[in-house]
Amino acid sequence: PRPEGMPAWDSLDEAQKMFAELAETPGGAELAKLYLERIADRQNYTERFQNIAAVREAIESRKIEAQEGEDDDWTSEPLRYLVVPTSEPVGPVARELGILDWLPTLLARQLEEKSALQPVNRDEIDRVLQEYMLMGALGDPQEQKNLGKLRGARVFIRFGNFQIQDDLAWTINLVDTRTTEEYQAGEVPYSAEFSRDAFVESVTNAIVEEVNTRYPLRGRVFRDGDQVVLNIGSETGVQPGMRLDLRESPAKRDAIANARIEVLDEASIHRDATVVSYSGIDLSDIPKDPEDALYAEIVPE
Repeated sequence: PRPEGMPAWDSLDEAQKMFAELAETPGGAELAKLYLERIADRQNYTERFQNIAAVREAIESRKIEAQEGEDDDWTSEPLRYLVVPTSEPVGPVARELGILDWLPTLLARQLEEKSALQPVNRDEIDRVLQEYMLMGALGDPQEQKNLGKLRGARVFIRFGNFQIQDDLAWTINLVDTRTTEEYQAGEVPYSAEFSRDAFVESVTNAIVEEVNTRYPLRGRVFRDGDQVVLNIGSETGVQPGMRLDLRESPAKRDAIANARIEVLDEASIHRDATVVSYSGIDLSDIPKDPEDALYAEIVPE
């Protein structure tokens, strides 16, 4: 409510200016401070919901782009992830060890070395996460899907903690932002006296194993002159030594017996395509037209 005798104002900025002037008058400082605090709260409230509206608008825009770009469900895309905040208490031991403070950074280094997973830029997403947390939206499957599309994250990594008597374990859940499916990647025991390096390695290995199982590297193969080309490259995690089996269709029953491609060296890998060697199939049996390309899936190690 407006104090009696105070002129009307048309905006919060105008009200803020008036009370700032009142604060300079004799006897007006205490009243002005009270109203300036209320105005600041109202400004923050308004700004938050303006940000949320902008986030939702961006989501709708990116959803359209995503729909337009999802023509090929077989070919692997760059696999980006985001470690999202947990809404559950992590427990006194984990809090004292500061696990949530250092794990995301150390995990990113390990995942870069051991997998094709790439972190979403946290600087870009911190504000969006903050707004989603204000809305209580990170637990909602559809909002997880929308947020993933907004920033290009296919996988959310969510950590948890449980204790049974004296036994402590760190839980690792993955959320597919495209399907909103959530699944557990593993549990890693820990204690107050533990090896940080061994702990990070165990968490990394659990994530890599689950991701490799659920998102095997896949692409399409065609010939270009005398060369055989795989339509994915370094951006998707292709590395020297990788071998992929060939099929005539996505169905496993259409696998071509003994037909395989292999990535020989770094020089053959480009950002979005790779020149590969081939075996078990004649060059003439590999289609020229990328639209008719064979299907390839990585051979599990």
